Amino acid sequence: FPLYSSISFDLTLTSIFTPLINGGVVRIYDGIDKAEVVQHILRENVVDILKLTPTHLSLIKDMTIPTESRIQQLIVGGENLTTHLSKTITDLFGGNIKIYNEYGPAETVVGCMIHPYNPAKDTRESVPIGLSADNIYIHILDDQLRLVPLGVEGEMYIAGDGVARGYLNRPELTADKFIRNPFASEGNMYRTGDLARRLPNGDIEYIGRIDHQVKIRG
Repeated sequence: FPLYSSISFDLTLTSIFTPLINGGVVRIYDGIDKAEVVQHILRENVVDILKLTPTHLSLIKDMTIPTESRIQQLIVGGENLTTHLSKTITDLFGGNIKIYNEYGPAETVVGCMIHPYNPAKDTRESVPIGLSADNIYIHILDDQLRLVPLGVEGEMYIAGDGVARGYLNRPELTADKFIRNPFASEGNMYRTGDLARRLPNGDIEYIGRIDHQVKIRG
């Protein structure tokens, strides 16, 4: 499992702990130019899983893939993942690759949803972010905190065991983002600021932000 992203990026948490708690190996890579680092990882051909953002994934389509690449799985998160990019990468690996679209903000212990990309079934513009993990509950609500109908976009709220208590020394921001869960007798839910819709099969599709938030270096 390669570790090459900044430790300040929440995505890095699963790059460290996922392999270690499963008896795997973390291989550390260094370099400011992430495109060069990813190319080095591919060329070295010693890792089985690669976790990266869609931006980094898009760089792979212009890189040379070893004929017998050891990479079996790509875990993608942090941005919207399009089906076009996923299909391009799948074809580049000759179909011998599994792509997982992972979703989850730092406020809910990073990864709380995941969807395995299926070229035959995932034909919409974006790859779904899937279903919630165990003990995590996803609510898509309108501005009155009412559940929206199937297929209608709304803001995504996350409840359950993975939700943080709040922000350290930021009581006003905590009160704005962590609100009482009206669908349970106790506990809060986190207001993500992400727009989404629930598809007929139960999967959730990410649409975009309700604000103009911009990520800088993760």
